[in-house]
Amino acid sequence: MNSIKFIAFDLDGTLLDTAKDFFLAVNQLRSKYQLKPCEFSEIRSRVSEGAISLASYALNLDDNDKDKIELHRQELLKIYASCCLNKTTPFVGINELLNQINKAELKWGIVTNKPKA
Repeated sequence: MNSIKFIAFDLDGTLLDTAKDFFLAVNQLRSKYQLKPCEFSEIRSRVSEGAISLASYALNLDDNDKDKIELHRQELLKIYASCCLNKTTPFVGINELLNQINKAELKWGIVTNKPKA
């Protein structure tokens, strides 16, 4: 049997619950364009789909308007950067899991598909 060499985690939506901060960012973006706040459940269900999905949802954008979506995705990410640590917390049990991994002296890290910090 092979022993575990390394454990890789995704950050957003796996180790950290970022939905509350994305909810704040999406509603700030909506407010900028005089749109009413959205429901938290709508954001919670889209966080794992990424910023394109969130920006598109936030402003009711047409999926075919790639340039407009990208513009507002960047805008959303800028807003999110200003509030991304306000309400983000580890999911229940994550701290204990990481402590167990560390006690077992296993190597672990975070992987991402994000091209930048």
